[in-house]
Amino acid sequence: MEYKPEIVLLRIFYVFLVFILGCFIYRLGCLGGGDIKLIASLSIWFTPNNLVTFLILMTMFGGFLAGLSILYNQIVVLFTSKLLAHKKITTLPYGIAITASATILLI
Repeated sequence: MEYKPEIVLLRIFYVFLVFILGCFIYRLGCLGGGDIKLIASLSIWFTPNNLVTFLILMTMFGGFLAGLSILYNQIVVLFTSKLLAHKKITTLPYGIAITASATILLI
């Protein structure tokens, strides 16, 4: 498979753009630094159209994970007494959503 220099430079530009936008998201406290690096490193594999699909799928899977964590926290509060110590989920393992969306697009 032969790659043209324009295509390689365009993909590198998209990786840089995703990383810079990810740095802003990191500064807002929405995602961790490892998640941003993972998203940027995976984004080189996708064409511009697939990159948008990857980001949309990642957001959808992240929303699903957030819903599961909210459900888990409600169940923990509902079924544990005030005397028992229970651990709520306060952060999301967003790497699961990132790798799931990348795997679906790469298969």
